[in-house]
Amino acid sequence: MWGPGKEMMKAYEKNRQQLNKRNSLKENLDFSSKSSTPINMKKVSAQELESIKQKFLEKRKKENRKSILIVFTITVFVILLGYYFLN
Repeated sequence: MWGPGKEMMKAYEKNRQQLNKRNSLKENLDFSSKSSTPINMKKVSAQELESIKQKFLEKRKKENRKSILIVFTITVFVILLGYYFLN
């Protein structure tokens, strides 16, 4: 064999050799040997937490309104386009 066929056979044999060398998922994700550092969370008062929640809700409302407006505009455009081509 020569050319692309030979290269294909080489790749096949190399892949077959690597099948036996695979590590199991349990070996790859061994958490007992890793050291973890604690997560330091910033202390926030209840009032600040409420203001953060309020800002998040306002932002989400704006995004929802914007997406509804876009969908409505596209729907109206498609309806008008369909009406134009049907008449």
